[in-house]
Amino acid sequence: MKARALLAALGLALVASTVWLGLVLDRPDPFQRPAAIVVAVVVALSVYAAAAILVVRSRSPLGRWAFATVLVVALVARLALAVHPPALSDDVYRYVWDGRVQAAGINPYRFPPQSPALVQLRDARVYEAVNRKFAPTIYPPAAQAVFRVAYAAKPDSAAPSTFAPPNASPANTSGRSPSTNKHGS
Repeated sequence: MKARALLAALGLALVASTVWLGLVLDRPDPFQRPAAIVVAVVVALSVYAAAAILVVRSRSPLGRWAFATVLVVALVARLALAVHPPALSDDVYRYVWDGRVQAAGINPYRFPPQSPALVQLRDARVYEAVNRKFAPTIYPPAAQAVFRVAYAAKPDSAAPSTFAPPNASPANTSGRSPSTNKHGS
């Protein structure tokens, strides 16, 4: 019983550290002071490691209870971050773009986003945040199917007004996302 209580406490600590990470990443420019991000990630990974060690080395069988706890904690931790705009990667905008291209009946492997053939699909929110505009998609067909289904279910879902990338402007045609530049990559 002690192992279960400890696993539950570690689960709560992991969710709390994930919420903290989301708040750190939600700052206006979190990469100006990366120490806060590093500390939040190290804390979350340390809690995760402790929970993993507990599950693997527990003398009492945790069984289905541990499995259910791990699933619930994983779901809640992801939901805690889902309320924040993407901060560590702008790939989600490419997923939405690929879904949009497919919804228009165009093969995403045929044209890169900056192609004149796709000009009618461009906007200031998703298109401006797409990375590698000079290259056709790199994602495999199974991923493309997911992007298409997600786009059909909720078009432009990664781009509500609060998710607009910083410095997005229709004039940016450099092929690089403004949000990519904030990371220095």
